[in-house]
Amino acid sequence: MKALTKILLFSLLISSILLGCASSQSDREITLKETPTEALASTETIVSIAPPMGSDGYPWWNDTVFYEVFVRNFYDQDKDAIGDFEGLIEKLDYLKTLGITGIYLMPIHPSGDASIDASGYRVEDYLAVNSDFGTMDDFRSLVSEIHKRGMRVIIDLVINHTSNLHPWFKAAQDPNSPYRDYYIWSDSFPSTKGPWGQDAWFEGENGYYFATFGEYFPDLNYQNPSVTDEIYEIARFWLVEIGVDGFRLDAAQHLIEEDPQNQVNTESSHQWYENFREYIKNLKPNTLIAGEVWNVDPVVLASYTQGDELDLVWEFGIQQAIINSIESGDRNQIAQVLEESIDTIPDFQFITFLSNHDMTRIMTALENDVEKAKTAAFILLTIPGVPFIYFGEEIGMQGGGEIEYESLLIPMQWTNEDNSPSWKEAWETVSQDYLDYNVEEEISDPNSILTFYRELISLRNLHPAIRVGNFSIIDSRNPAFFSFLRVSQQEKLIVIVNLANRSITGIELSMNESVLPEGYYSISSLIGGDLIADLTIDVNGGFSLALSSIEVPPYAKYILILSEN
Repeated sequence: MKALTKILLFSLLISSILLGCASSQSDREITLKETPTEALASTETIVSIAPPMGSDGYPWWNDTVFYEVFVRNFYDQDKDAIGDFEGLIEKLDYLKTLGITGIYLMPIHPSGDASIDASGYRVEDYLAVNSDFGTMDDFRSLVSEIHKRGMRVIIDLVINHTSNLHPWFKAAQDPNSPYRDYYIWSDSFPSTKGPWGQDAWFEGENGYYFATFGEYFPDLNYQNPSVTDEIYEIARFWLVEIGVDGFRLDAAQHLIEEDPQNQVNTESSHQWYENFREYIKNLKPNTLIAGEVWNVDPVVLASYTQGDELDLVWEFGIQQAIINSIESGDRNQIAQVLEESIDTIPDFQFITFLSNHDMTRIMTALENDVEKAKTAAFILLTIPGVPFIYFGEEIGMQGGGEIEYESLLIPMQWTNEDNSPSWKEAWETVSQDYLDYNVEEEISDPNSILTFYRELISLRNLHPAIRVGNFSIIDSRNPAFFSFLRVSQQEKLIVIVNLANRSITGIELSMNESVLPEGYYSISSLIGGDLIADLTIDVNGGFSLALSSIEVPPYAKYILILSEN
């Protein structure tokens, strides 16, 4: 760990080098317009420049480690039992020290009764911020402070549906209103169901409306061009006038239903995203457009990332494969899923993650086993893709599983002292894990999960091969060893992890061919200690590494750097 400790000294510097800053401008309100898209095109100053590149020509987001924040439960600065923008500003230096270079904010808009939608996806006003979190000026300050620290920030853009309390939907109850066609209506109750067989038609004041996610979340009607015009203007507001760096598009595969048998991943949705991308990239070329396409089929995911729609998609198959391989102690599933995704989704343009606000937290999924959780973090931060860390994951917070959904959103555990009594009143304690798993307890513990995350993120920030290097699985006789080669323009690394909960004597690794140039290489360790002093690579880039006397501890992890002699 000594080498890793030294690396931490460079973490602040490397973050500012990797990322630039953006600017923010003044607020404005919008109203329904006849042809707002055309008006925008005629008045907007369009700057057509290539988006900034990161390492080896990849986009900036491939150099970024993102951190998902639920503002309501992150840090309560004014002690009113609700997290706020000022609280997040106060904790930005913590994230900076962790090595985070991008922040993803779950919905920040007004969203009504938290008992109906605890996580904020029931948007009532796209051009405002939730007053529980602060004012728009507070949010501007947050964006500015994030950029000052060399980080970028993306926000949730919930465009599949609105709240049933949104002014558009209230007006749409009148069949004669221009907002009526902002939503999908039927005069009689349809017999059709939603995409997973759920009830999706609900009674309004005059007719029945379609709502994929329930009666409080009416779907927008993108067959109406005015809806698209509104969304374009909303996106422009946040990108240009507020200065955010991108969006997460919620429920991306559900955007446009073509008929009862064709509701998900439709051609109409793909065409809409293609047009949206053109608009956004002309407006602000370095914008990140990331989509939540909840699917484990890389072919489906790749259909959104061919360079003309979304920049990134969440890779749910990799997430599940990481957990399954750690639980089984067998590399086969993660190796297979990774290779399929890399072969199918171009240029590593997918998001890797261990959990999020909709899923069981990784500590709970791995039965509160710290070493398994560290192993999951090691895989996440050394494989290709753009890693997203869910808040509290880095300290081992629990939630989900057999516990109610709200446990995924319990407040960030900063101390072992109750984490503010007011928060305890607002959110029922689901476990006593905050006594052991909290920032204050772990930040100075060299063996804590937090320290492990901090060291791994620092390694990733410092080594382009870990971020964007070519990826190849290394063969191993023992299925417990998950090993792979990462090669960038600047460096060459071998990564090895023992997925078993037992010691294993002997390592046998080999490759028949690879991108490694022929030659003799000396080997030093970035993590895990020295295994071998040198290695010979043949004309095909192949090699054999047999260390029969080495005893590999349970969940041991190695990153070896190859230097050509």
